Amino acid sequence: MDPPVERTKGNQISARQGTPTDSQRSATALKAENIVIEYKCARDGLGDKELRKQIADDFLLYGKHVDCKKLVVFVYDSNQHVPNPEGFENDLTVKVEGLDSVHIIIRR
Repeated sequence: MDPPVERTKGNQISARQGTPTDSQRSATALKAENIVIEYKCARDGLGDKELRKQIADDFLLYGKHVDCKKLVVFVYDSNQHVPNPEGFENDLTVKVEGLDSVHIIIRR
């Protein structure tokens, strides 16, 4: 079954389903704008350290992706598994080879 995807005026939007090894991860690609939005949910076993590793892996993946020039990573952290969200965002909002911009956003 395909994940639900909405279409807007002329935009090509696609969603990526997680695989068995990363089933908690998903992304939306706004192809016309060359933007990928990666969604993550902090939880027990996926705190600050593990999220940093996943996001570093995303930098490698999307830095080489032809349809991605801007990467936005949205992290939902309702149980405060990331102790310093502002520092986390600042540390990981960096210049990445192959990407014009990277934005990390944590919301609780």
